[in-house]
Amino acid sequence: MKTKELIKLQWELLSKVQREYQEWYDHINSWRSEVQQEVKKLKDPVQQGDIKIDLVKENTDLERATFLLDDIDVEFVTEDWVIATKQVKNLKNTYKYDFIDTDRKSKQDQIIIDNCNYGIAVEIMDIYDEDEQQPMSVLVNPDACIPDPKCTDWSEMRFFGYSRKVLAYKLENSDVYDIQDLVISDVGEDSNLRLSNDARDSYSFITSNEWYCDLYEHYTMHNGKKYLTTWVNDRSTLIRAIELSPLTKAEELNPMKCRYNVIFHRRKSFPYRWAGYRVMEEVGNEQDIITTLKNLEIEQARISAHWPDLYINAGLGVEQGKLSKLKKWWRIIPVNLPQGQNMQQQMYEKNYSGNTNLSSVSAQWLYDRTQRNTHYTDLTTGISPTGSQTKGEIQQLQQNANKFIAWVSSNYMKWERDYTFLWYRMYQEYMPADAKKIIALFDKGWMARTLRKDEFITNGKLIINVTSAGQEKIKNEQAVTKLLALSQTIIPTLKSEYSINTFTRALVDKSGIDGVDGETIIPLSYDEQLALSRVEIINNYAEHKQLIQSWPEAGEDLQTHIDIYNKCLDNECRKDILKRYMDAQLRKKELLPTMPEQADGQGSNIAMNLLAGQQNANTQPIATM
Repeated sequence: MKTKELIKLQWELLSKVQREYQEWYDHINSWRSEVQQEVKKLKDPVQQGDIKIDLVKENTDLERATFLLDDIDVEFVTEDWVIATKQVKNLKNTYKYDFIDTDRKSKQDQIIIDNCNYGIAVEIMDIYDEDEQQPMSVLVNPDACIPDPKCTDWSEMRFFGYSRKVLAYKLENSDVYDIQDLVISDVGEDSNLRLSNDARDSYSFITSNEWYCDLYEHYTMHNGKKYLTTWVNDRSTLIRAIELSPLTKAEELNPMKCRYNVIFHRRKSFPYRWAGYRVMEEVGNEQDIITTLKNLEIEQARISAHWPDLYINAGLGVEQGKLSKLKKWWRIIPVNLPQGQNMQQQMYEKNYSGNTNLSSVSAQWLYDRTQRNTHYTDLTTGISPTGSQTKGEIQQLQQNANKFIAWVSSNYMKWERDYTFLWYRMYQEYMPADAKKIIALFDKGWMARTLRKDEFITNGKLIINVTSAGQEKIKNEQAVTKLLALSQTIIPTLKSEYSINTFTRALVDKSGIDGVDGETIIPLSYDEQLALSRVEIINNYAEHKQLIQSWPEAGEDLQTHIDIYNKCLDNECRKDILKRYMDAQLRKKELLPTMPEQADGQGSNIAMNLLAGQQNANTQPIATM
């Protein structure tokens, strides 16, 4: 790029970012101010002598406990399913390792906290650790973000910005934030485009590892392309501008489809607002009123128990020492009584009584209201319900609570899928082809594996499915029950070794036993391996026409090959191969009319053993293998 073009681009980006920042600020500043006040209120200390009914914390802790204890399950599927089977398996293992190694569970905890406090958590995936060969993400404070006010979905956002802190030494030692990048290169005599002396002085402490630098980063669109720009925090000086790289065919055809490396985690969406519902919005008013009522009850009880008024005739001449003792339990009020009054009127006590029951009833009504707002009932918290509910009514309450939990969980899973997608893209874009990735797995004992990029990154289109592990366990248990019930009628109809083995492997995989998978229990047979190795040849038959002329070969399990080739790409080679195998199968049956073909696969006996194990409720199906 020529120098003049570079200068023009930098000035255009500067003007564009300043304009977009102001557009956001004018639109969303009221939301930002409101949230900041709420967060400040959450941190306010409790006044001495008062109690604080902290419903926000109670609901936040409950949400953390509910969703953090439920692990997520990530599945990867690719269109070239046969070729990429091992890659996909390695990819899943890589994800599991990175999940542990980067302590993602702690980050998910903070995501839930931000969701409860701000209605949204913002995660940025723009760091690739070359030492560890690992993508890294950071969470940024939602009230320091600059979203496009005209939309709520990242795919439609024109721009998105955020302030963040970067350790000073990373500016010096990182290829991304190199100190030399603070001065724009190749700008000739145009000193206006260089870092100002004041800005340069602000980075003079860069040799200290204890200092942070405040940066502002801003995604934007310009001239049909998308950029990530980095600025000093006042947005006056451009540090870097990176054009987002297309990775898919669709992105290459249209660079505007390149996505920003931003994930918006929302627990509950709010229509036409970039952030969702905050817990304070759901229970804040009720929390304040309940706190007031409870403190009034306590004060009223204190006055009633210890501080009734004691009226004493000043003319009695009670000694001061005796009055001091009385002050421990009464508020002494001296009065001058006229002469002639009897002794009963010389000293008397006046008690104060209030309707504490009314406060308690009001507080309970407010508690019930918060449960309707949050859907977190006593059952959800593990507290036995009070009252006269029947067993059926309690079950219905639990079902309703489970529906809510499933709904919120599905939202969290949706955003975790977004994270996984960007995690995968980072490997695609930044991992060198000759680099090695070391992962550790626990499978019948700890073991380490070294993977190259092409061993877990596929070339085909990748589909990612993220689900709740708890929900999946329930579904798998139900699936196993159904499969076992159907197996009595299904297994006798299966014609090939492959179909029986596949059915049985599905049972094993659905069992959910750690360290056990169907392919380990039932390894691929020779015919399965042979047929699977030919799939790529059939899919790309134009390059391998000579190889297919000898198929089928003598001794092959014809039905196994037919079942596997049916899943190949629909082309002329596939049609030709299937016709050959079906003709060979027909000839075989004509030669042996009285001996119907019956598969004797590895999975047949195992499937039957599974059925036998099902007869005993105390016997695990897998244990019969």
